Amino acid sequence: MAIPFLNNIDLSDNQLLNAKLQVTSTAPSTETGQIYFNSTAGFLKPRVYDGSAFLNLLDTSSIISGAYVSSTVTANVDLTLDLSAVDGTAGAGERYLTKTNKWATIASIPGTYTWSIQGDTGGPTAVASGDVIDFAGGTNVTTAFSGTTLEINSTDQFVGTLTGIGAGDYISIDNSAPAVPIVNALGTEAATASRLVARDSGGFGYVVTPASGDSTTKIATTAFVQSSLTGLLEFKGGFNASTGAIVGGGNLTSGGTRVAIEIGDYYVVTVAGNFFGSAATPLTPGDSVIVQTAAVAGASVEGDFIVVQSDTDLATLTTVGIGNVNIDGAGGKDGLGLAYASGTATVGLDIDGLPAVTTTDTDSSVVIFDNTLAANKKIELLDLAPIISGATSFANTITDTATISHGLASSDVMVQLYDITTGETVYADVDRISTTQVTITFATTPTNSIRVLVQKIG
Repeated sequence: MAIPFLNNIDLSDNQLLNAKLQVTSTAPSTETGQIYFNSTAGFLKPRVYDGSAFLNLLDTSSIISGAYVSSTVTANVDLTLDLSAVDGTAGAGERYLTKTNKWATIASIPGTYTWSIQGDTGGPTAVASGDVIDFAGGTNVTTAFSGTTLEINSTDQFVGTLTGIGAGDYISIDNSAPAVPIVNALGTEAATASRLVARDSGGFGYVVTPASGDSTTKIATTAFVQSSLTGLLEFKGGFNASTGAIVGGGNLTSGGTRVAIEIGDYYVVTVAGNFFGSAATPLTPGDSVIVQTAAVAGASVEGDFIVVQSDTDLATLTTVGIGNVNIDGAGGKDGLGLAYASGTATVGLDIDGLPAVTTTDTDSSVVIFDNTLAANKKIELLDLAPIISGATSFANTITDTATISHGLASSDVMVQLYDITTGETVYADVDRISTTQVTITFATTPTNSIRVLVQKIG
C-alpha cells in the first residue's frame, strides 16, 4: 500500500536516487504537472499533464520546421534547430528582422543615404555619408566643440551707437515690467555726462528687489519692505467666540460690518463658542486666532485665520487635554482598585474582590507572561490543565489546515497524523509555532478527517 503524502516534498537540492516514474498505460490523474511513463507508447516517452491534456516530453511528430527555422531530431533524443538562411547579398527593398522582432524593409543598402541642409542664406546643399559639416561663427558669434557638445556664444551684448544726446540730458527707459536695473552710464561718470534713468511714464523708478533678510545698503523696494513686515503679530484684543463681539467694540466673525483684518492680527478668546458658527471649530477661553489672509470689512471667512489651541480643553479618546482617571466599576471589567491622594491616582488589581472560578467555567482564561515575546497573553483553563497535571500527550481531529493547542508546555513533541476513515498514516507540514501550539498545513484539503496525535518527549 502506498504511503499518502498530503503536502509537497522538498529534497533541499538533494538527488532522488534509484527512482522511476509510475509505469502505466492510463493517465493516473489530470493534475497540472502530473507525470508518468506510458507503458504502451514506447521507449523514452514519459508524458506530463499541462492543465488540459497529457503531452509527450519528446515527440518528433510535434516538431515542425518553419519558413525560417529548420529542425532535426536524432535517435528520438537530440533536437537541433537552425536558421534556414544562407549567405548572400541583400538587395534594395528586401526585408530584415529588427531588434523589436518586426520585419521591415529598407529602400537601399545602409551607408548610402544623403541629406540636404538649408541655411538662412545659401543652399540647399546635399550632404553625403562621410561629409563633414562645419559650424562657423559670424559677426559677434563664436562656436566651439567640447566633446560632443557644440557651444555657440555671443561676444557683444549691445551693438549700435546713440546719437543726438547732449551733456546733462537724461534718457528715460520704462523698465517697470520687468524691472531691469540700469547700472552703466554713457561715457564717463561726470557732472556733465549723459545718464540713463530707469523710470515709468509716471516718473517712478524701478530696481531689483533685494533678497528677503538682506541687510546690506541696497535700495529697499516697496515689495522688500512689505515682505519684511508681513507676518508680524499685532495684538488686537479679546473676543466672544460665540457672537464674534470684540472687547472694546466691533465684531470679528458676524454680520456684514465685521472688521477688516490684516495679516498678523491676533485675537484671544474670552468667551467660548463656535468660531464663525462652525461646530467643527469650537473655541474656549485662552484659545487664539491669527489672521493669515487679509480681508476687507464684511468679507472675512474662517479660512482666513489660523486657530491656536490653548491645550486647556477636556481630553477625549483621540484628543489630548485635561482629563480624569476612573475605574469601570462592577461587572465584566471588575477587579480594579483606585485611590486619589494630592492629585495622584493609584490604580491596582483587586483580586480578592473578584468572584471565584467554578468547575463549570470550562472556557475561562487566565493571563500569563510570555518571556520569549516579553508580552502578556491569555490561556484557557482547558489548555492550562495538561500543564498543571503534567500531561504528556494530546489528541484532536481536524478536517483541513489548522493550529492545535496541545498545552504540553514544550516544543519537544512528536506529532503523527492518520486518516480516520482508512487508518493510514499521512504526512503534512508540521510547524511547532510555540511550546503549546503546532500548525498542521495541507497542500490540498484531505478527503477524510485527520486525527492529530501529539506526544511530549522528555
